[in-house]
Amino acid sequence: MLPGGVLAQYGITRCVIFTWNQRITMQPIVNDKRHFAFYAMPHIAISKDGEVGNVYRYGIQKVSHACGALEAIGKELLSGRLKLEMDMQDVEQTIIRQKIISSINYGDKPDLIEITKLASQIISQDIQNLFSVVDTSVFKYAVMTGIQIHGPMDTNWIYPQEFYVVGSDIPGGKEHLSVFENLEQDQELIMQPSAVG
Repeated sequence: MLPGGVLAQYGITRCVIFTWNQRITMQPIVNDKRHFAFYAMPHIAISKDGEVGNVYRYGIQKVSHACGALEAIGKELLSGRLKLEMDMQDVEQTIIRQKIISSINYGDKPDLIEITKLASQIISQDIQNLFSVVDTSVFKYAVMTGIQIHGPMDTNWIYPQEFYVVGSDIPGGKEHLSVFENLEQDQELIMQPSAVG
């Protein structure tokens, strides 16, 4: 694992840009390069009763929502009335809304799962655009995108989008990580009856 880390959650990585230059220049230098790992994932919840978007967190006696920002956009789409003006009290929500709405067809009303998957795709593209200016002779970094899933009893999972490492010492400059490549095969083996005993 590469040392250092930067995390962006919720909707879109655009809000990270403001502190980006400061954060990457503080990353550790290993073998004459600065190293960091970047995790960017919208999140969603599934309750013990299978309710999408609802999570019961330890110590909180009422339901929480994940992701509340994406859920609000879904409700706006269902209502047929979108808030398109810039909200200076919540600029991040305005940016998330603009990116989601710009990525769907007129009249589409995606549910929370579809909006969350779309947000994950947008984040992956934003990161590629953001990192396209990073000098790989100075930096080596890992990117992990996907969807963080909050489950019952404070469980969490990751639905992977893209996992890769970028560096000038890597053939082609980029290596996709195959962490989840054999997941389906492993699941099949787990489901088979044991040959032992």
